[in-house]
Amino acid sequence: MIQKNRIMTKKGIIIFDRNIDVEKTQENGKKVCEVYAPLIQQRIRLKMRLPLHTGSLIQVSSDIKSGNGIESEYINRIMKEGDQVDCFLNYIDEMIEMDEKAGKYLKYKLVDELTDEEIALKLGVSRRALYGIKPNAYFRIAIWSHQVAYIKENTYEFIFNYAGLYERLK
Repeated sequence: MIQKNRIMTKKGIIIFDRNIDVEKTQENGKKVCEVYAPLIQQRIRLKMRLPLHTGSLIQVSSDIKSGNGIESEYINRIMKEGDQVDCFLNYIDEMIEMDEKAGKYLKYKLVDELTDEEIALKLGVSRRALYGIKPNAYFRIAIWSHQVAYIKENTYEFIFNYAGLYERLK
């Protein structure tokens, strides 16, 4: 898989040619999942112990001020900002919408702690087909976590000597 990036400067064009190492990227995604797995299980145990089934509790006064909304701004910001485990779980939910089988594989593997045989039964695929789903799921996680491995990166720079060429290409 090749990803090309191009930057246009006043002097010329710089092209970055990157070749992605797919296998190494998949391994990086698997390592990310291995790091998050105990954190997810810890979060699930924490939510089950709390009576409200929430990972964090915030005490807020019932006094609503019409002129000063700084307290509500803090509350809105805290609600929007999740921690890394929540972001990871939210990405798995997004992945289910993009690629249902890859997302559900990760959800069953990391949240429900099922074996590959049980996951294959739940997804309704053979174990052989599951071995095609797993690398795709790990690849997507590596991209999400910025753990993409590149084989090499070449940079080509083209300098314009002709005056006014930059403005005409723009």
